Amino acid sequence: MQSYINILSMKKLIVLLFLSVCITNVQAQKRLAGVWEGKLSIGAASIRLVFHFDQQKDGEYTGSMDSPDQGASGIVFDKVGLKGDSLALVINKIHGGFSGLLTSDSTLIGNWQQGAMKVPMTLKRGAAISKIIPLQKSISARNITGIWEGKLNVNTLSLRLDFHFEKQKDDIYTGTMDSPDQGVKDIPCEQVVLNSDSLRVQVKMAIGLSGMLTTDTSIVGNWNQGGKIFPITLIKVKELSKNPNRPQTPKPPYTYNSEDVEYNNADKSVHFGATFTYPKGKGPFPTAIMITGSGQQDRDETIFGHKSFAVIADYLAKKGIAVLRVDDRGIGKSTGDVLNATSADFANDVETGLTYLKNRKEVDKKKLGMIGHSEGGLIASIVAARNPDIDFVIMLAGPGVKGSEILLKQTEDIMKSDSVPADAVKEYCVIFKQLLEDFTSGNDTSIIRKKITSDFTNWKSGQSVKTLNALKISPDASGDTKLINLFMQDFSSPWITYFIKSDPKPLIEKFTCKVLALDGSKDLQVNAALNLAAIDKALKKSKSPSYETKELPGLNHLFQHCKKCTVQEYAELEETFAPEALDIMWKWLEKNGL
Repeated sequence: MQSYINILSMKKLIVLLFLSVCITNVQAQKRLAGVWEGKLSIGAASIRLVFHFDQQKDGEYTGSMDSPDQGASGIVFDKVGLKGDSLALVINKIHGGFSGLLTSDSTLIGNWQQGAMKVPMTLKRGAAISKIIPLQKSISARNITGIWEGKLNVNTLSLRLDFHFEKQKDDIYTGTMDSPDQGVKDIPCEQVVLNSDSLRVQVKMAIGLSGMLTTDTSIVGNWNQGGKIFPITLIKVKELSKNPNRPQTPKPPYTYNSEDVEYNNADKSVHFGATFTYPKGKGPFPTAIMITGSGQQDRDETIFGHKSFAVIADYLAKKGIAVLRVDDRGIGKSTGDVLNATSADFANDVETGLTYLKNRKEVDKKKLGMIGHSEGGLIASIVAARNPDIDFVIMLAGPGVKGSEILLKQTEDIMKSDSVPADAVKEYCVIFKQLLEDFTSGNDTSIIRKKITSDFTNWKSGQSVKTLNALKISPDASGDTKLINLFMQDFSSPWITYFIKSDPKPLIEKFTCKVLALDGSKDLQVNAALNLAAIDKALKKSKSPSYETKELPGLNHLFQHCKKCTVQEYAELEETFAPEALDIMWKWLEKNGL
């Protein structure tokens, strides 16, 4: 079951790094002030967290957190909300926070959240602050200084991880990590400790590696992230493996202007890093802002070394179109709350980018539009529906039906591509649809859990052992609680809840702009036939002066010509973005006077 639960969030799974409410209960407020301590259990590791809450004169709270086992202290809370006995706090710096219930004057029960993961944690009131432990020394005759490479298998995907370790004086190691397939480099390791042959590497809170040095050139262990464990073997190398060939990636010198820029939203709560490309010569020029798909992506929407947005921007700049491509919140030079953000928040981010562009002399404000890929198409729909000055929208594999329908169809298509028997796929989709309905039926997680447990148990009792084995579900009840916990964890973020409930149809019906919707016939993540038909139907009811929907044969979700046409093949293909898709976009823009 777990193998197919997370398909919509494929990008979220491969991205490594990754509430304010009214305060109404005075009695509960008085119970919170002070020092609270808890332990975060990640696999075999246990990390202490210490919370400090201070009540202000207006009744609101401020505070900070220490992580003694990581040598960190004074991490300031950005938001602390207490409603009745319910606590919710946000720490933007680490894209994390805690939500829970005051069950007594001395106990807080809830979940630690960071990125897309959620881990149970209980806090107890404490009178003293735990002693902060400095960077730990290593005790080993061996030396791991050097470069280590490994591959992390996440479901059907394979991601390369590279570690760089260096031994300092006093037997303390420092290190950094790269994730080349995601375009992520030089992530600092917070702790690297080698005791005898046992290695522990902590990259971020609740994210790290534990393993054994089996030889001087081999480490066998597990990658731990958000309570999930994946086996990994690291091999010591003299130099890093060459990155896969990506011949379409633009390389300088460019025949157009390319400018790295930064700007803030109105209240300066989010800072953005971006690249603005525009033709040489006299402007102003037609301009598009690009919007990435689900998960935290950099401005190039880098996936397995493919930089599709850089390829599109390069092509359009050469044709006379300016393009702004932006790092998502929490990636590159962009900041902001990711933990509680939804597509609606990302739509606000896009509007901030549009405001920035309107202040550039190179931009033709009457020819300003958006190009959104996947979830980016939904975000573009939100923006276009409420901004009549938008001139054009290009949706690349954008949604036309409800998020729950996309997720269900996506699950079915990917399972079939993984050669799961058709009858097992059919049965799985029945329970998956029911669980999605259960999850969106209310806000009380205890009631939702009871519904999910009951429906899953009843469904499972009617399945054959053959079907359960095909779905990787244990025929006995030993793993049921874990599966339900995983479902609750993976589908409890504000982002996924918003997406499941989202319906782009009424948004598209409000369009007054020109629209081009493209999708690949081999797309397993956003089914072309289903979504293009829905987009076309909605556009017929809109006031769009010109629109076109087109299915491109032989292309996958990333608009690559595919062979096996599976999700895991994305990384194997050299092509980043099909030339005919680029050509279709340009000809459509040209035809529409851009």
